[in-house]
Amino acid sequence: MRKIPLLLLALILVASADTVTLQPDPTVGKDTYVYEEYPSDNYGTADVLYFGAFPGQSAASFIEFTDLNDAQYQGATVNSAFLYIYGYSISASGQYLIGPCNAAWDEMTITWNTMVGVHETNPPAYPSAAGWMMYGVSGWVQNWLDGTWNNNGFAIFDNDGMGHIYAHSSDYSDTSLRPYLYLDYTTAGSLDESTWGHIKAGF
Repeated sequence: MRKIPLLLLALILVASADTVTLQPDPTVGKDTYVYEEYPSDNYGTADVLYFGAFPGQSAASFIEFTDLNDAQYQGATVNSAFLYIYGYSISASGQYLIGPCNAAWDEMTITWNTMVGVHETNPPAYPSAAGWMMYGVSGWVQNWLDGTWNNNGFAIFDNDGMGHIYAHSSDYSDTSLRPYLYLDYTTAGSLDESTWGHIKAGF
């Protein structure tokens, strides 16, 4: 049996996927909401995210994980990515949409009058009880890490004007209930299992 060159062995050792949970604090966290009833007001320091609608008055929330812009993630392959938000007050049945923002926004200046749009949305979600709400966002995070889109975060808003949700933001005092992003990824240039199998077959 031939020996595997040390350099090749080093590449093989980095083939395994990595996982990271991004759950920023008030200093690093970037999230807020906007409210149609007070269209010029900003809520960047609020410890709550609010989205949905009272009759005729909608609200939308925005959240961005700026750590995804770090060089270690650029060009990586996303195996899975999930956004988690803790909704502590959920009204009667409503439909909610989430999508990747199509323009940059500032946590401390964005208002209903200046809010940005989204590239696309997931199918409507129907949360009905307080607790963690999970959204699959793998494809969108992949687009960010590939450079297809800029990482402008997510927007969450109502789809039918029938309900509303209050959730905790990154400014909330209980660190365990702040929004977080779970990311399972493989760094650029690492080798997957099938590649490793082909390498072993040649020795």
